[in-house]
Amino acid sequence: MSFRKFVDVLLGLDRATPAPATDLQRWQNVLLNGTRQRQQGQYEEARRTFEAVLEEARAAGNRVAEATALGHLGALHTERKQWAAAEQALDEALAIAREQGNAVLLAAVLNDRAHFLQAKGERQAAQEVFEEALTYARQGTDTHLTAHILAELSDLYLEDNNASYAYRLLEEANQLTGHQLPALVGRLGKAALAIGREVEGHRWIVQALRLSHALGNAEQEVQWAMVLAQRYVAQGRLDEAERLYQRAAALLKSGLRLKPAEYVRYLLQRADISYQIGRYEDAVRFAEQAIPQAEDLGLVAQITRAHGLLGMACRALGKHDLAIGHLQTALSYLPQETPLDDRFELQLELARVQQEVAPEEALATYRAVAGEARSAGAKAILARTLTYLGRLEHQRGETQAALDAWREAAALFEELGDAHYLAPLLCDIANLLKDRGDTKQALTLYEQALVALNHVKHAPTRGLVLSNVANMYAETGDVQTAEAFYQEAIAIARTSGDRMAESLRLGNLGWFYMLTGRLQDAQSALERALQISESLGVPLVQAVQRNNLGLTCARLGDFAAAERNHQQALRCLEGLGEKRWEGVLHSDLGETLARQRKFREAQTHYELALSLSRETGDSATQARTLWRLGDLQREMGDAAAAEASYEQAVLSAQAIGARRDLAHAYLGHGLLALSRQQHDRARKLLQEAVRLFSILHAPEQTVAEQAYSRLI
Repeated sequence: MSFRKFVDVLLGLDRATPAPATDLQRWQNVLLNGTRQRQQGQYEEARRTFEAVLEEARAAGNRVAEATALGHLGALHTERKQWAAAEQALDEALAIAREQGNAVLLAAVLNDRAHFLQAKGERQAAQEVFEEALTYARQGTDTHLTAHILAELSDLYLEDNNASYAYRLLEEANQLTGHQLPALVGRLGKAALAIGREVEGHRWIVQALRLSHALGNAEQEVQWAMVLAQRYVAQGRLDEAERLYQRAAALLKSGLRLKPAEYVRYLLQRADISYQIGRYEDAVRFAEQAIPQAEDLGLVAQITRAHGLLGMACRALGKHDLAIGHLQTALSYLPQETPLDDRFELQLELARVQQEVAPEEALATYRAVAGEARSAGAKAILARTLTYLGRLEHQRGETQAALDAWREAAALFEELGDAHYLAPLLCDIANLLKDRGDTKQALTLYEQALVALNHVKHAPTRGLVLSNVANMYAETGDVQTAEAFYQEAIAIARTSGDRMAESLRLGNLGWFYMLTGRLQDAQSALERALQISESLGVPLVQAVQRNNLGLTCARLGDFAAAERNHQQALRCLEGLGEKRWEGVLHSDLGETLARQRKFREAQTHYELALSLSRETGDSATQARTLWRLGDLQREMGDAAAAEASYEQAVLSAQAIGARRDLAHAYLGHGLLALSRQQHDRARKLLQEAVRLFSILHAPEQTVAEQAYSRLI
């Protein structure tokens, strides 16, 4: 029951022994002041305020005022978990209410009694007392009190997963108040969402937020802003969620003080959303603020969550030792008998940090969790663990182990009907198979991922899958579909506020534009991608994007900018141990140098690229470097060496289904044959090059056609 309703009881119910109007008005003001003190956490001041009214009411013989003040005290003691004092005050208040025989007063006191039982964890007893309070409220004339008790009961039924009955109670409550109370309208929205009425539920919560603002009820405005923000987070609408949290933050800065437990919840939600949108320093700040306050209140679950969020944010910032420490602290707060479901996320996050600094420890953690999940029959946990285990195995170069783990995980997700995790996992498997040369099977899996995506409502997951599939379509020549998927994936990243995803996808779009000859568009997309990746401080991403910008500049004829970008890209890789990407970058720098006829320098980089690609098993870079080396050798007049390089390039490209590299190898080999007057051989090679470049919509098609026309 609200404190205002207590005051209404005080002013309207004591017909037998009325107090002078001046006393009633003064008591009203004093009780309201005590209410504000309690809401601001000034508990001792509030206690003295309520006790002063109690003393005066007893002196004046005003039994209803006495019961009202006792109700305030009982509620205050309940909030502070002072059970004995709360029970004594509420017992006295209830005795007076029964003595007076007034239905509204009885309903008000019983409502407080039910809150006391609920706070102690006696939910069944609390529900019975709420039901009794509702009976008396309906007998009285206070519709607001009736609506309030209906709302309290609805909360209990929602907790019991009886959302349909909770919805009926809240409909009645809102009809009594004319849908004008934010607390009731918002609850109706939550109940509607719980029974699957998504559009209606969202509309009610938005209305609760608007009503709160219109009524100047800052506490309710913060509450519904946070509820709506959490909903946006679940939908991947992270920018909208952050705007609502900023709105709540502005209200808090203006002087509003939430109850301590509510403020801790607010801080943790801010930490969570900051982490999800990549503002890791903010996530650390909010989580650190939450810890001491949660410790003061003894909120173990919130302490655990705060340390968990700190660990996640520290991992993202590269502070691995701090991350491990916080995650281990979070796990230490969990009782030894905590079920796997309740500690899984923390264990998973710990393994992800270990993966960065101690892969063997991460491997042990993943395998231990997988074994426990298998024994417990926890299929969802097993599937997610196998997904991460597969990524670690892939990182270690154990591609078959990765494939085995991922295939088992995919089968489990399919069995569970969990498209949210299945769709991106199918892309992981497809990417691996594509790298191993099984392009046909990879394409099938990408298409299966798109089918699974029809059942995914989470926008960021959709963006991730579309981005992966776009890369494949770009390589197979379906340029219209590829571009559409890239643009949609980028739009999703922007809407979600995921700047890292936006940078990666812009970079991929730039690469795609470069391959299809749209060089100005490529340069623009890559420069925008770089602005974001540099602001986020992710050197590997910067290296790849700078390298592709270097290739684009070279094709535009700006060789100074091209070499500068290639060299900066190589510097970004220093100390990262990314040998595969080093090979890619050396091969691409070699191409830029060869375009300037700096053949000896180019050859040095090609040889280094071949060495690194063979060491890392990077067949794609090996095939690409071989035909580039063949082109260089042909230009230098070493026909025998060029022919050997082209033949190796063809075999390498065919083995992995790399049609673009195969087309380049055929083109170079065909030009070599043409220069050696081997017309029949040149005709076959160039004809095949034209066919492949045509499929891929590659600008090199023109060069191949011109060379072929010389043989007709």
